[in-house]
Amino acid sequence: MNEWASRLESSVEFYRKLPDKTCQECGKQMDEQCESYENTCPSCAEKLQLSE
Repeated sequence: MNEWASRLESSVEFYRKLPDKTCQECGKQMDEQCESYENTCPSCAEKLQLSE
């Protein structure tokens, strides 16, 4: 395996080993969205907005 392929494989492995994204409020597993930095699930986000 050449150096480029080795780096690509290690990058893919890094992302594969990341834990599932969870809501910081309730701990429920969240669906990953490629360009989302949300850290609360839609249900908790709605509750937080209503309490403001």
